[in-house]
Amino acid sequence: MLNSTEVCEAAGITYRQLDYWQRSDIISCEWSVVGGGSGSRRLFSDELVPVLKLVAEVQGLFNFQVKDLRRIIRAFPNGHVQLNDRLTLSWNPEDYK
Repeated sequence: MLNSTEVCEAAGITYRQLDYWQRSDIISCEWSVVGGGSGSRRLFSDELVPVLKLVAEVQGLFNFQVKDLRRIIRAFPNGHVQLNDRLTLSWNPEDYK
């Protein structure tokens, strides 16, 4: 399990991206503890890091909508997803580990 800072560093994303993607239900944390002071502490699965790397890469290239990012995440293990009749994305999941 990784905390938010560790996930961001490992995936090469900002905390702001991580927070937005979680609030938009694109990703979810594995465990959250409500703490005193500044709020809760979220822990994420190590398996989420490769997925976030891919999402950050395609989002930077194509600026996809939230619904498309959800479809890409669900399809991550398959290595491809058809987003519409003109666009199919393919990748090798091993390249993101």
